[in-house]
Amino acid sequence: MKLEGWVDEAHLAAQVIARRRAAFASDRFRSIVLNGFLAVEKHRALQQLFASDGRFEDYLGRWVRSNPATRQAGGKPFYEYRVKTAAGWSRVPEERRLAHELMLAGPAAGCEHQPGWTTHLDFRTFLASEAFAGFLEGMTGIRTGPHLEWMPRIMRPGHFVRAHDDTGRGRALCMIYFVGGGWRPGYGARFQNVADGRILRSIEPQANRLIIHEPLRSQTHQVEPFGPDAADWERRAYSIWLHGPED
Repeated sequence: MKLEGWVDEAHLAAQVIARRRAAFASDRFRSIVLNGFLAVEKHRALQQLFASDGRFEDYLGRWVRSNPATRQAGGKPFYEYRVKTAAGWSRVPEERRLAHELMLAGPAAGCEHQPGWTTHLDFRTFLASEAFAGFLEGMTGIRTGPHLEWMPRIMRPGHFVRAHDDTGRGRALCMIYFVGGGWRPGYGARFQNVADGRILRSIEPQANRLIIHEPLRSQTHQVEPFGPDAADWERRAYSIWLHGPED
C-alpha cells in the first residue's frame, strides 16, 4: 500500500517529516499531533463506520495487575481484562475499573459491503504496511512491524477511561485517531497526560486528528471526564498499538 491516497499530502513532504522528528525527540511526552491526518474520502468513509456501518457493543475493562496510578516504581505493568457481564462488573472494586465504553464488534446488519466497513478493513491493512511503518519511523525514529492491536471505540457521557500507560506486550508506538467531530469546550473527553494526579496536558478530540506517542512507564494518560454540555455528543476514535518489527 502507498501513503498517497491514505495520508493527506500535507504530511508527506520531507521537510515536514523532519520537523516532526525534531518535535517528537524534544517533547517531554515523546509525542506528536497530526491534524487533518487522513485524506478526505478516507476520513469520510470511517465516519460512516461509526455513524451507521459498524455494530458497537458495551465494553467493560478492569485492571488485572497493578494500577499505574498506585503501583510502586518497578511494579509489574498492568494488562486489561474485559468483563463480559453486568453481574461480573458489579463484583469489580471501583479502584479496579479501568474503562466503560462501546467497542466495535462487527459490521451492522447488511453493511458488510458498505464503504464504512470496507474502508475500516483496508485501514488496518494500511496501518500494518511497510509504507506506513517507514512514515512513522521518519517522524519518530522508532521502527514498527506489521503486528498491531486496535480498538475502534465510542464514548458517551457517563463512560470513562482512567489513567493508565500503554507499556508491555511488545508495543513500540501508540496512536489515537479521532474520527468524529463536533467537539466544543464544555464537552470534556480530551486526551490527557497525567502524573501523580496532576493533569499535565490536554488534547482536544478534533475530527481527523492523530496523536502518536511512545509507550513509557513514566507517562500515564486518561480520557477527561465528560462535561455537562456534552449531552448527546459522542467521542469516536481508534486506539492503535503498533508492535516492534521483531514481535
